[in-house]
Amino acid sequence: MVYLIALMFLGLFQLWDARLFVWYTDDFDYLDHIEQVKADPWGLLSPDYAASGRPLASIFFILLNALFGDAQVPQHVVLILIHVLSTWSLARLLTKLGYPLELTTLTGLLFLFNVSHYEVPYWMSCVSYMGCLVSGVWAVVAYKAWALGGSDLRLGGACFLILISTLFHAVGITFALLAPYYALRGGARVPAIVKSAWVFPLISVVLSILIMSAYPEHAQHKNVTQVDQILHVGELTLAYIGRAFLSPHWLSKAFVVGPTNIDVIAGFLILCMGCYLAYRYRSTPLDAIVWTTLAFPIFGGSTLEEFRSRYFYVANVGPSLLIAWVLIEAGTRIPKGYRDGWGRWLVPATGTVCLLWVSHGEVDKTKPVFWAGIGRSYMATGAAKTGLPLLGKGILGSPENLAPIYYYRYASNAYFLGLDTRQVLEAGLNVYPNDASIVLLAETDQYISNHRIVPLDLVERVQDAGRIPVRVVSQALHNVASYFYNKEDYAAALRFYANALQVDPMKKDSTVFFANTLNRQNRHADAMTAYERYFELAQGAEMQDAIPGLLTIVNTTPKSSEAWAYLSSAYLGLGNIAEAGRAAAAGLDQIPSDPLLIQMLQEISLLHRDRGKTKEANRIAEYLNKATSSLNSSLPDEPE
Repeated sequence: MVYLIALMFLGLFQLWDARLFVWYTDDFDYLDHIEQVKADPWGLLSPDYAASGRPLASIFFILLNALFGDAQVPQHVVLILIHVLSTWSLARLLTKLGYPLELTTLTGLLFLFNVSHYEVPYWMSCVSYMGCLVSGVWAVVAYKAWALGGSDLRLGGACFLILISTLFHAVGITFALLAPYYALRGGARVPAIVKSAWVFPLISVVLSILIMSAYPEHAQHKNVTQVDQILHVGELTLAYIGRAFLSPHWLSKAFVVGPTNIDVIAGFLILCMGCYLAYRYRSTPLDAIVWTTLAFPIFGGSTLEEFRSRYFYVANVGPSLLIAWVLIEAGTRIPKGYRDGWGRWLVPATGTVCLLWVSHGEVDKTKPVFWAGIGRSYMATGAAKTGLPLLGKGILGSPENLAPIYYYRYASNAYFLGLDTRQVLEAGLNVYPNDASIVLLAETDQYISNHRIVPLDLVERVQDAGRIPVRVVSQALHNVASYFYNKEDYAAALRFYANALQVDPMKKDSTVFFANTLNRQNRHADAMTAYERYFELAQGAEMQDAIPGLLTIVNTTPKSSEAWAYLSSAYLGLGNIAEAGRAAAAGLDQIPSDPLLIQMLQEISLLHRDRGKTKEANRIAEYLNKATSSLNSSLPDEPE
């Protein structure tokens, strides 16, 4: 009880500010799911929500919603307390695996203060990692007890707990592999392990496949896009292992910019050390390496951009166990005269206090980083007005721990809203003085802030710098133009759209809005030229941006067959065949002799027929027959 109270105090001291976080956009999927479940309990398993892929996490959200409604602060406090309780449970369960009490006590403290999984106690949706860890370790304890002569009830309990762990998160398969390892370490008979151990991976794998099949849109499954590339999986797994042991108590930029070669090399060396320890003798360091190694392959199939701190949660038991063992062993190596009484605890206590102090300072850096992540998530969903202040707060709070893309996103969206970007760009220049995109964006900002377009020499330097600077600067100019467009200052908007197209002539959104702006100035002929260029670039649903402008043109100049044809093509790009047919027919009513519109209607008729809509296809065919027969009857007879 004293240990739990101490963990509670330290955990709240470490993470108390996290209560002020707002919802991450992913949390809204769970909140929407709650409303569906309230209306229909079977909605808990509905594939309409990605949250259904982790039903136990959904139940957690439902319980919190029943207790606190939409209040965010108490729910975040509950998440912090669950993290503390998970840590306490981990320490108690490790004791049942045979580790000494002093080792597990210290391991729990170090795990609680581990910085590299900082997202988990911050992010409500990450409660699944905590549930997965506790139920998984409990399953390992139950299986070891059975393998050493316990009742079959313990084996059944272990199977059930593996099931629960996997329902929380697919990383539960880690414990399906750790269970036979710890049974073997505890001295269980090999035949008993061989006969029973296969059940646990089978449960985890089958359940994961079922969940993946039922909920293919869940991010957990969509992110695993490179699982079939063995070399990639191996390299990324090594990077995870290396970073887990390199950054347990200090923040690494690898969590925002991706792994480095140092991570891969460190992971390889740690695996080599594990092989050596396995060959020579079994020990706690070997346990730590095995634990961390088994926890990461499931994340190895993701992309380098998905190198996230939350993925370290289950694996971080390994580094915490190893550091605790090193500190305690160091205490036993002091001179004999000092080992008696409290003397042997001098080194472990001093080392632990230093690590906790360092961790507390590093955690303060993670909070702005997470604010930046929240802001970026809102902006990704189109809520720029909500997300931009949060992103700016995060950047200025911990500028050195955020990737350059955060600076790009802030500046670009600030231009769209007409906000000042100088402070953020200055911070970016201080952290990334050699990043071409930030340097060129800062130069561009000097012109934008004075409502001046970028001169040709700067345009050429941007183009020479590479694809990323071109994309960043052209988007900034585009968003400045959009700000003026929304303010109905079409002359300024036109200048900046044209400037964006100077930087990137292939930029589709600037092309169509350049055309739309010309439309606003009643320059319909020039607008049609721009739309013609846009339709050379655009595909599918992208064409919808041209529809409002084309409607304006066909209303003001109904004899423009190109405008009617482009309008019909835009509707086709959206998959709206019926509206495409109506647009082409309306154009043909205005220009009966136009072969382009006749061809459009013929193609639309074939599309209807291919989709089994014979009635619609016949209606268009009849319309074309009437139109062409009417045209033929109105023509004079040819002279003999």
